[in-house]
Amino acid sequence: FALSGSTLSFTPAGFIGAPRLDVSGGSYYRNIFCRYSDGTNASPFYSVRVVSFQDDQHPGGVSDGLPDAWVAQFFGSSSASVNPSADADGDGVSNLNEFRLGTDPTNAASVLRFTAVAANSLTWLARPYDLYEVQATTDFTNWFRVGNPIVPTTTNGSFTNFPAVPRMFFRIERVP
Repeated sequence: FALSGSTLSFTPAGFIGAPRLDVSGGSYYRNIFCRYSDGTNASPFYSVRVVSFQDDQHPGGVSDGLPDAWVAQFFGSSSASVNPSADADGDGVSNLNEFRLGTDPTNAASVLRFTAVAANSLTWLARPYDLYEVQATTDFTNWFRVGNPIVPTTTNGSFTNFPAVPRMFFRIERVP
């Protein structure tokens, strides 16, 4: 871990296994304890844990944001030349955003979308054991996370712990 100004970065000292660890069990590959400080006051300590790390090796060491295993899964080889900005399946979502959403970049029908919306719950198509955040806004400018991240164990993610605000708009983000 390295701190530069207010940016904490992580560079592995050797290979870290690809599978995401179960965060509910307290597992991690590496961790560090941190706290915010304005020079006078400081927050309580909190733990930053690396629970997954996806290899992204390219000639010259330049990352394109698409992990090698993901490129191999959908495009046949980890060395395939895949433009992160391109839209391989023509569904209007870039390859990079398909990775971020956990959808198939070669299938236009593969989308992250709500399947049910009720007064007190949201349900969406999910990949089992991927990590999702529910975010909300009242003005489409300032988005904030509501509740803890969710790890569905089936193909349906759900959220029921709504904040007490009269009118909110929601979105789901898969945490890569």
